[in-house]
Amino acid sequence: MVGFFRDPDQRILSAYYDETEPFASLMFHLTAPWMIGLADLVIATGYCNEDLRYLIVGLPKVPVLEFAEAWKGGMTYQLVTEDDHGIPTTTPNRTKVTPADGLEAARRVREGFAFVGITEEWDLSICLFHRMFGGPCLGSDFEDTRPSSPGKSAHSEYNTSALMGWHDDIDEIVYEAALEVFHKNLVLYNVSHDTCQECYRNAGIGDFA
Repeated sequence: MVGFFRDPDQRILSAYYDETEPFASLMFHLTAPWMIGLADLVIATGYCNEDLRYLIVGLPKVPVLEFAEAWKGGMTYQLVTEDDHGIPTTTPNRTKVTPADGLEAARRVREGFAFVGITEEWDLSICLFHRMFGGPCLGSDFEDTRPSSPGKSAHSEYNTSALMGWHDDIDEIVYEAALEVFHKNLVLYNVSHDTCQECYRNAGIGDFA
């Protein structure tokens, strides 16, 4: 199993401000009469189809803290939920996870993943992947194919002041485990921006200081 992990608060804010998948607007209008049927589709699939996106984009969002609380523990949920009747992570009424679930998810990250990447360290993660498993570094490996808004990339962070001190303390357990594995492998495979210059040049993305 391989996985990329992201700072949990950044992950939540990314979803909140996402202009392509309007999760926060969807939550605001989920119980509106005109949403009946379409809302059932999203709850069942976790996917915002084109018809629903057309209706929702630009409409008001739920308050950011309400959204954050609903999305709390999303990484943990994906890692420890064995059978939740197919309810996806993005569904507001999914089963809530606990700190104990976070510890179990962290254990699975440490023991069950062949590769752990970090979204905030995307370039190093790609280089590490090729160092571990071989193959040439490609330009497409470094492309942001799902920016949450035009011009946004994993290299720029959201301002967390909007959360007013709120923090996803459950997924933080998982993220810390992912960072631990990631940094351990950087040392083990001698991966740094200096040692990845050939990878970067092959991918056509230039040098890094």
